[in-house]
Amino acid sequence: AKRQGKIASITSVEGGVGLEGSLAPLRQWYALGMRVMTLCHNGTLDWIDSATDVKKHGGLTAFGRQVVRELNRLGVLVDLSHGSPQAALHAIDASRAPIALTHSNAFALSSSKIIATNLARRAPTSRMSVMTRSSARPFPNGIWMARICCVTISNI
Repeated sequence: AKRQGKIASITSVEGGVGLEGSLAPLRQWYALGMRVMTLCHNGTLDWIDSATDVKKHGGLTAFGRQVVRELNRLGVLVDLSHGSPQAALHAIDASRAPIALTHSNAFALSSSKIIATNLARRAPTSRMSVMTRSSARPFPNGIWMARICCVTISNI
């Protein structure tokens, strides 16, 4: 695409709030072009705990595990950014395909509770491949944030 002067993008869904207890929207979103899905955003859902909200499920529920397996079946990359650390570990256990943390923050520089390096230490080493590229920048309110741009936890 680059040699031809074209621009490429990957369609993603940020948070599974629209599922409402059904896997059918995943198939519809896939048909519309979704290839990456962040399981939740800043709010805990009926099936997954967010890193930045009240924990209600201890990670993923049984339906949450079904979501991960259906995304695997469709060929959609599961993004664990925004999920609680326990939800991320449950998703790693449920997944049969690579998992990504595409935009998770370094805990020392941010209030976000998802810590890619701790997940890397806790997940089985036979299922891990970690690649990181970090940058830090201040927000207008003076808080610094370091972003881990690409962390992949893989079954390879």
